[in-house]
Amino acid sequence: MRLTTVIGLMLLSFGSQALSVIVHPSNTAVLTKSDIADIFLGKKLEFENGETIKPVSLGEENEVTLNFVDSVLNKTPAQLKSYWARLIFTGQGEPPVAVDSEQQLLEMVASDPNAIGFVSGKSPGGVKVVAEF
Repeated sequence: MRLTTVIGLMLLSFGSQALSVIVHPSNTAVLTKSDIADIFLGKKLEFENGETIKPVSLGEENEVTLNFVDSVLNKTPAQLKSYWARLIFTGQGEPPVAVDSEQQLLEMVASDPNAIGFVSGKSPGGVKVVAEF
């Protein structure tokens, strides 16, 4: 199989995987795709109620993260890594907390009213879905 075919198949699998952006069930925030991108790029730091947003992500090599970075943040993994390196170096921000598994992410979001994260699939239990991509 040619490399271009393999890459094409990988991109199709990333693009077809459903993503759910989740918050704590008590969170009343209404978020657009732009808001969500701003949160995960460190540009939006507070919900409308003034509470500090705590973004949680899966590891940078995780397939769900790769899909999120491409479809929501409109960046490549290299661009995102460079973006955060620049912000960290200049003291202007910190990337989302990274966890090892979707289960760990679900538990963090379900236990913290200010947490937001993303998982594969459409309807995880114990959390509120605020957007699907």
